[in-house]
Amino acid sequence: MKLLVFSDSHKNLTYMERVFDKIGRGMDAVVHLGDHYSDGEQLRARFEIERFYGVSGNCDYAPSAPAEDFFEFGGLKIFITHGHRYNVKSDEQRLCYAAAERGADVALFGHTHRAAVFREGGVLFMNPGSVSRGRDGANPSYGVVTVEGAKAEGAVIAIKDLQFVHNMLKY
Repeated sequence: MKLLVFSDSHKNLTYMERVFDKIGRGMDAVVHLGDHYSDGEQLRARFEIERFYGVSGNCDYAPSAPAEDFFEFGGLKIFITHGHRYNVKSDEQRLCYAAAERGADVALFGHTHRAAVFREGGVLFMNPGSVSRGRDGANPSYGVVTVEGAKAEGAVIAIKDLQFVHNMLKY
């Protein structure tokens, strides 16, 4: 099973739409991690995405989405949040504690516009970066979480001139 993960689209749907056109129909669900959650809702409506999960971020004013969510996917427990409430720009420690307290197998977050994939305490953490604008010269990017059996793997893919550079970061 595969999750397509976007974050920090900031009212720029161009790359999200092109990524979904290219690989989205092969995914089992889509996640939007906030900043601007409404972009994810527009993507969901345009492509009639059946399984969609999303959370609000610090730039989502009067959000229609929760600040965080927890769901089961492929037998694993997935925790999603934008990350600003866990101060992820400083470090991920509070987020790691929150994921452990919830018994998460996977924790997905955004906010920093910096892609990251790592494991801590048996939990897979992934920040797909920003699908609209990377930080510090990084390309826009998105993530894919693959669940097989009781194991999850994460990959962040950079978008460069609409060509996909696979396995930029993988864990």
